[in-house]
Amino acid sequence: MSERLKKLLLSFKEDRVNAGYLPDYLSHSPETLDLLSSYKAEWMHEAHPGRTNPFLFLEAYAQLMWDLSNGYRKILIDYVRELSTRVELEEIMTDPGFLNHPGSVAILEMIDDLDNEFRALTVVAGGSPPEGEEWWTMHYPKSGCGQLVREIRERTGIAILQTDA
Repeated sequence: MSERLKKLLLSFKEDRVNAGYLPDYLSHSPETLDLLSSYKAEWMHEAHPGRTNPFLFLEAYAQLMWDLSNGYRKILIDYVRELSTRVELEEIMTDPGFLNHPGSVAILEMIDDLDNEFRALTVVAGGSPPEGEEWWTMHYPKSGCGQLVREIRERTGIAILQTDA
């Protein structure tokens, strides 16, 4: 796991900043703070009412990397549900209001780091994803609990490492 990703994960474990779950090391960037306030106002409340703070999705995706790096201890349906945070991040990453903001660069770099870590912690089942599905839907944990091992083997034919005895 890269030092940058470790720093990201540790920052999410510490006290939250601005009640927006912004990692400490980003809170010092005026551009990122400005992005958070404008993005919350413009995208979450007006364009997408009821939408959760995008930093919560980033934190959830980072937490998934932590879980994957320690042998995923939940079952396949939990993994699929937790991986759905990547769909939310994709929506954020393609939103023009987000992309046009100078603070988006730091967030895009963090997502890219997390995607690279995700690829390292997972195995790919098959080739390209079916039409309409994203690349991450073909990835499964490299290791996990016994039930997950069985579910992935049944679904994909891939044998992953069992981390519980």
